[in-house]
Formats: sequence, C-alpha cells, structure tokens
Amino acid sequence: LVYGIGGFCSGPLLGGVLTIAGASGGAVQGAVLLAVFAAGMAAPLLVLALAWERIGVGGRARLRGREVRIGRWTRHSSIVASSVLFMVLGLAFIAFQGGNALGGLYAAVGASEVSLRIEVAVRNLASQSPWLLAAMVVVPGAGLVLAVVRRDRSDPPVDTGRDGSQG
Repeated sequence: LVYGIGGFCSGPLLGGVLTIAGASGGAVQGAVLLAVFAAGMAAPLLVLALAWERIGVGGRARLRGREVRIGRWTRHSSIVASSVLFMVLGLAFIAFQGGNALGGLYAAVGASEVSLRIEVAVRNLASQSPWLLAAMVVVPGAGLVLAVVRRDRSDPPVDTGRDGSQG
C-alpha cells in the first residue's frame, strides 16, 4: 500500500535502477545495486515500525489527533495535516519544476561534486570487489533482522484464557 501511494515518485526511480542494473555489465553489480535500492526503500519503513512498537499503546493514543472545526467544516487533524503537506508538496513541484530546478541549488551548495565523488567511489568499489560491497549491504541488514527476531523471541508470551482475555 505504501509503495503504491508513493509509486508516482518511486516508480520512475525503480525503472531507472532496473535499467542501470541491467546495463551494469554483470549480474553481481546489478544485484548489488538492486540490494542497495531495496535496503534504501525498506530501511525507513523498518525504523518506523520499530519506533511504533517502542512508543506503545499510550504513545499511539497521543498520535491519534482530534477533530478540527472551521466554521461548518469539520475534519480530523490528521486529514488537515496531510492535506496541507500535499498542498506544500504540489507547490514545491510547481516551483521547482518537478525537481529539475534543484540542479542549480545543488551546484550552488557543492552537493553535486560531493554526490559525484560518492558515486565514483561506490562504482569503483563495485567494479573492483563487488562481493565486498554486497557484504557491506547484506551483513548490517542481516544483523538488524537477527536483532529484531531475537527481541521478539525474548518477549514473554501473553497468556490468554479461553475467552481471549489476558490473565
């Protein structure tokens, strides 16, 4: 669902990554590129899921928001906030021509040079030792998954009676 909502933005990115992976010249390089892309897509969602578990039921209640009333118009605060964010996003797309105008801003602050250096370094690393680059992605990811699995196993089981109540 989240990927579908963000598809207008991430769809072209996925198409670009698949094209570059297919033209990379090797299966390992393409696989590493796709693994990095997948990790970048999944990592923020994993962090949000872990944070959601950590805040607990009491914290979630504070995030529910309230009804907002403006004249005869009544909406939930989350709808108002998301509507404002989408309007700001739309205005930003119009103002920056969908991101095309940001190139000048990146060049002005020196971000273009930094990102080019990082890209060249990663490309050189991938071409010289693709297994090392793959390990740099797989090992931390596997460690994170193991930490989550161990944490889930260490939680005491909840005893539920026949009627489904906890006790």
